[in-house]
Amino acid sequence: MLPLWGACQWMAPHGALGSPDDSTSTASASYRALQARLVQLQKQTQSQQLDLAKTRAELAQRDEIIAGVRADLESTRSDLNYAERQFVTIERGLMREESRASAVSAIAEVRLLRERVIKSDTTAYARELSAQVDKFIQTADRLVTKQNYTAAVYYANRATRMLHRTDRRMLREVVGPALVVSVSRANLRGGPSSKYDVLGHLDYGVVVTQLELKGEWYHVRTRSGTDGWVHRSLVR
Repeated sequence: MLPLWGACQWMAPHGALGSPDDSTSTASASYRALQARLVQLQKQTQSQQLDLAKTRAELAQRDEIIAGVRADLESTRSDLNYAERQFVTIERGLMREESRASAVSAIAEVRLLRERVIKSDTTAYARELSAQVDKFIQTADRLVTKQNYTAAVYYANRATRMLHRTDRRMLREVVGPALVVSVSRANLRGGPSSKYDVLGHLDYGVVVTQLELKGEWYHVRTRSGTDGWVHRSLVR
């Protein structure tokens, strides 16, 4: 039988409990676990930052919508006050006489505004509005022919106010959901496919507005007003 001190010497090199190899292995495992946890926390932080940017953009959009509704309300009140003043001045015979030049100018301006607004909106509402505005313009033209310039300006102004309200409505409706770029760099393309030319690049965290979704591609608009397409895997 081996002496006790010899047996201890024989067992130690073969990985006895509390050996340096075990301590190193345990430390390495702890280090790897800490690294994994750090990576997980970094991903969570990035995700939360993207969500925060998206939420802020959505709140800004809601503020724009509220401002637009308030502007419409104020415009409606202004129209009502204007109509009341017109009735009062007509009854009193105190309406200011307009010149032919002012009437022709007012009609020309409303025609230009009509072209811009109607071309931007192809809905049934826009077609109905266009028909109503055309009637006002035609009435104004007839009144100019009859040298009733004051009434001509009145109808031209009515058409202009209608178009301005519609223009504000359209601006609110094009405001879609907010999307935030979730990769380091995303290509902004000219169409819904990688075959289209790259118009520019969107950096990580940039917020864009969604206009439509076509397959796997979002049609978006940047804050600077640039339209383009970005793959849905690059935003959230």
